[in-house]
Amino acid sequence: MTPGQGVKLRIIMGEKQDALLLPPAAIRGNPDFQYVIVLEDEEDSLSHRRVEIVQVGLKTGSFWEVIADLKEGDLVLGP
Repeated sequence: MTPGQGVKLRIIMGEKQDALLLPPAAIRGNPDFQYVIVLEDEEDSLSHRRVEIVQVGLKTGSFWEVIADLKEGDLVLGP
């Protein structure tokens, strides 16, 4: 490398295995009570339920890690 030459740098601030990531637009409520709406298919009819977010963890511009009673495959509705 020579003086004046640019450098591209990637810094990893945190990493977790099996984290549940959601776009921030899907998270509703306020800082004291946050939740998501999950769509459910029950006997040929659609319903929805509100699932409280216990904690928000790592955040990026595109996704937030959430700890909630959700599982892989749940359909979370956006705003």
